Amino acid sequence: MVVGMRFDTKLARKWQGQFVTAFNVMENRILISDTNATDPKWLGQRGRGKIARLEETNVIKTFVEYATEQGSKSAKFYYKHITNATHKALGMMVQKKPKLRDTMDLYEISELLLAERIAKNSIKRYMGLGRNYKDIYTSVKDDLLSFGNDLIIGNIK
Repeated sequence: MVVGMRFDTKLARKWQGQFVTAFNVMENRILISDTNATDPKWLGQRGRGKIARLEETNVIKTFVEYATEQGSKSAKFYYKHITNATHKALGMMVQKKPKLRDTMDLYEISELLLAERIAKNSIKRYMGLGRNYKDIYTSVKDDLLSFGNDLIIGNIK
């Protein structure tokens, strides 16, 4: 690490800049996480978010069983796929972040809570209509993207 910082080539300077940027991002996430951990409003909203996530995963479990009954061989991946679709709809897939929820602000947690409820309700509604599991997944993604697009104000989220 120290040796890398002593080189003075174009590639080394580029690497140094990337290293400093990554370090600053990591430091900022730790500071936000520490601040959130002591904020009663944030903790309350985070608790509601955990309940919404549990409700969503319970419905996804039912959907996995539904898809398996319809012949899906890889239905277990719908937990990941629906979670990724939710994050992508909210613009949270720019980079993978460990403990993403711990570094969110109140507004972002609220958006995520609503998106997870939309996913849960959409899955339940479409299964109730007896639709094919592939069609349900596509429709849930579309519902999430529509929700995410409604949040965008003048290309600034």
